[in-house]
Amino acid sequence: MTRNRRFPRVTGGAVAVAASLLGCTGSTGSSDRFDRPPVATRSVIGLDCGTERLSYDAVHAAEPRRCFVQAVVRRQVATFVSVSPTTEGDPISMTLTSDPSGLITVVVDTSQDAFGRGGPPLTTYTCASIDGEPGGSQGLPDYLERHLHGCTSPTPA
Repeated sequence: MTRNRRFPRVTGGAVAVAASLLGCTGSTGSSDRFDRPPVATRSVIGLDCGTERLSYDAVHAAEPRRCFVQAVVRRQVATFVSVSPTTEGDPISMTLTSDPSGLITVVVDTSQDAFGRGGPPLTTYTCASIDGEPGGSQGLPDYLERHLHGCTSPTPA
């Protein structure tokens, strides 16, 4: 029997070593990507209100949003992160920071969106106000953008 010299035999051990060197794991679920902190969430200014994670079923951890809305009303410096999924399940994060005048700075991080539109991975804009409590309907996340008002146009961060 003649062995094809063009394609060497690869053992299971060699495949495992190659996979580990390339950073491959057995996990394929989007929850791994969803749990990694997005770029925009790495610094906290003022009161840390935490992170909410939205899904197509419900808002998770509504308390962080309430904390941030109350901080804006009190004119406190605070930071809050909202992470929502794309249709494909990739996380998009919005980091909101309030200042003593009530102005809200928003940084949107789309760097983990595998099917993004090719725009800048980080954009920023400011908003004059944010309203109340989460109130999404079944099957749709309660996207934070619906609650921000008087916003400027996004610019690359």
